[in-house]
Amino acid sequence: MFTIDVERPLERPLRFRLRGALDLGAQQAVHDAIAGAEVSAGATVVLDLTDVDFCDSTGLTTLLTTQEAVDAVGGRLLVAFPGQQLRRLLDLTGLEGHFAIVDGERPAASS
Repeated sequence: MFTIDVERPLERPLRFRLRGALDLGAQQAVHDAIAGAEVSAGATVVLDLTDVDFCDSTGLTTLLTTQEAVDAVGGRLLVAFPGQQLRRLLDLTGLEGHFAIVDGERPAASS
């Protein structure tokens, strides 16, 4: 099952915490969450992939269209904590350099 938690702390980046498989079943949910958040110019959007356990070509497309949507309004997308499988997929497809990737300290698990 795929879920998204949206965190909008004051004066901090807008964070979308994705959980589960980033595939065809997740594509519309990610699109709807980004559109519903009303990202504005200058906003930083973080896609936290700590709990994404699978990503296929549709998931990559979802990342690319999310990047395009955020760019279109003048925002900045950060892809945070992609797992080993997703990192390998990005590397194999030549897309690793396309995204701003953050690998710093992982956030504490939320309940």
